Amino acid sequence: MLITRNSLPSRRCRPSTRPGYVSGETCESLEHRTLLTHVPLFDPGDAFAGAAATDISTEQPVYSASTVIGDGPFANADVDLYRVELSVGDRLTIDTDIPIGPVMLDPVLRVFDAAGIPRSFSDDDPAPGEPASLEAFIDFVAPHTGTYFIGVSGFGNLNFNPLTSGTGTPGSTGPYGLVLELFPSQNIDVVGNDFENSATLTLDSNGTGSVVSAIESSGDLDVFRVEATQNGLVRVRQVATPGSGLDTFVSVFTSNGDLIAQNDDDGVSLNSLVQFPISSGTVFFVRAGAFADSIGEYRIEVDLANVVTDDIGNNDANAAVLPVDPQGSGRRLGEIEFSGDRDVFRIVATQTGLLDIRQRAVPGSNLDSFLRVRDDGGNE
Repeated sequence: MLITRNSLPSRRCRPSTRPGYVSGETCESLEHRTLLTHVPLFDPGDAFAGAAATDISTEQPVYSASTVIGDGPFANADVDLYRVELSVGDRLTIDTDIPIGPVMLDPVLRVFDAAGIPRSFSDDDPAPGEPASLEAFIDFVAPHTGTYFIGVSGFGNLNFNPLTSGTGTPGSTGPYGLVLELFPSQNIDVVGNDFENSATLTLDSNGTGSVVSAIESSGDLDVFRVEATQNGLVRVRQVATPGSGLDTFVSVFTSNGDLIAQNDDDGVSLNSLVQFPISSGTVFFVRAGAFADSIGEYRIEVDLANVVTDDIGNNDANAAVLPVDPQGSGRRLGEIEFSGDRDVFRIVATQTGLLDIRQRAVPGSNLDSFLRVRDDGGNE
């Protein structure tokens, strides 16, 4: 068995006690870091079924190992997968270390949930306090209780399927060290629970967007700031992700804090659904919560039940021109297409005197009209 020692920049000592490997340690001092590397007795699997168990826990919060990308049956498409069990809110730091040598790995880290959905990614992100390098580091907070998998591969092998072996693509190879450290949940709140500390949920040009987060503790609330990109009837769902024990409860507020709508159960499940009219550019806040003391991961989904075209702009920049003849008269048709809509017209007077402006509902319309007039200085 080949054993080598390589000196790198400093880091503190952590024991390496992984079964099937030579015992050693990753050491840190002010002068140097010594990383013990070796040819492993086995290769961590390339798919979930063969992932190496870390057995990390509150009683054993640190796990370390040294092995090689490129030593498996898939050569430079090799992937090493490690399995961890986390509780909602647990924080796990994942750090790779590269020994100096003739072949140096450019490592890539990915975190997957038990369904194979990627939860985090890192490339060329050394740990805090370390100099810039090709090493990868992830500071991960578990959005729900369950099994997670850490994938290590070489740069170039970025899109392997962790459910199936042999799905990688050629990438960087070489030895590496892996250090995991668990910080048990202290009710870490991933998303703020008020408007001031809200997270942003960005919608695309079609008015659609989603985000995954978690209610980490009983009474936790997550608030998201959303800006509409379309006019129409918007739908907001809070959906518990597979395996989550959350009974959702969603509320939506205006930017002034007024409640627009809220819902506990959508009528067919414990998930929540609200619908309300919106105009493009309007900011609203979505508050994700839970019924009773349930906790767990959820997904917020925003889309449009129907898109409504606005015939006339609703601000000064998009105001429509209302032409006035030399006698000072003019008229133009418009339509209030949805609740909250407004139409802005720009008028240039052609006479001096008392200006009479009326807004009238056309025959058959149910509109209860409301008119405001102001000058170009914003004075009503």
